Amino acid sequence: QILPAQPTRKWMRLPITKANISIRNFVNNDFHGIRDWVNDNDVTCNLIDSYIFDHTHSEAETRAFLESTFIADDANYKLAVADSATNEYYGQINIFNFNESNKSCSFDIVVRRKHWKQGIAYKATTALMNELLADSGISTFIVEVKSTNIAALSLFSKLGFDIQDENHSIVQLIKSVRKIQC
Repeated sequence: QILPAQPTRKWMRLPITKANISIRNFVNNDFHGIRDWVNDNDVTCNLIDSYIFDHTHSEAETRAFLESTFIADDANYKLAVADSATNEYYGQINIFNFNESNKSCSFDIVVRRKHWKQGIAYKATTALMNELLADSGISTFIVEVKSTNIAALSLFSKLGFDIQDENHSIVQLIKSVRKIQC
């Protein structure tokens, strides 16, 4: 099945490439990689909206999830993270609440378990922030992670994010920048 055309993102040039990482639109070959992580409890238990993934997803449900990536507006996008040489799907970045007027956006990232501890999330996050800063002047980045997601908290700490708000289960982190250091 051929995927529908994805919306044009007027505020970002794709693909974004850094080292061996590419942030790009989804392609048909991403289907099995998506199915891999949406059915992996070790991955989905770390997501804020993990209730969506509380059962094994059929091929049809995974296809519907992938096709939902094409429903976008000027404030919300889903992008694939892949190997820039082989195009292997590593995971995805979701950008939401993109606000050009106040120069901010929120995002999250998910990486398939077989690609954990390879620096993929770090490289993809810095590449994304650099691109948004350069192309759109976005200088405030907000992420929310589960308080039990130690790997994500460590990643965003390394990237210089500060805790903005914390409750018993969710930690909101923020980073305001003029220039991203990679």
